[in-house]
Amino acid sequence: MPASPQAMFDYLTRLGVAFRPAPPLTAIVLGKDLAGLFPALYLTPAQRAGMFWLMAQTPGFKLVRHAVDALGRSGVGIAWHDAGLTMVIIFNPQTYGYMGESMLRAGGHWQPFAALVTMKIVSKLPPHQPFDPSNPNSSDH
Repeated sequence: MPASPQAMFDYLTRLGVAFRPAPPLTAIVLGKDLAGLFPALYLTPAQRAGMFWLMAQTPGFKLVRHAVDALGRSGVGIAWHDAGLTMVIIFNPQTYGYMGESMLRAGGHWQPFAALVTMKIVSKLPPHQPFDPSNPNSSDH
């Protein structure tokens, strides 16, 4: 996956994850695409940087310095307005990894609705181990 903003958007468009609207690209279009992408993919730091640059160059995104995910964890957010709601994608303030999402409903009430608890990347599977529900490191594969 590429790391530069334009190459990242072109790549996501080719995959069918993002859609190229008539210019200009807006936060409403890109925000919906990215909200589906972040929880599903691991991005390297360079790829995350490219994604943030793409968002920063897209009209309509705003920084939210204090955002809270569905687990109550604090992070930084990137927000946009859509159909009367303010949608926010929340990131870890140290690693900038995806944490979750929230929305501001009418009346000014924040409603966290998504949180990523853990994501593990493995390069090869460990040998088969019996599944032990009391051991979070055991596997059932």
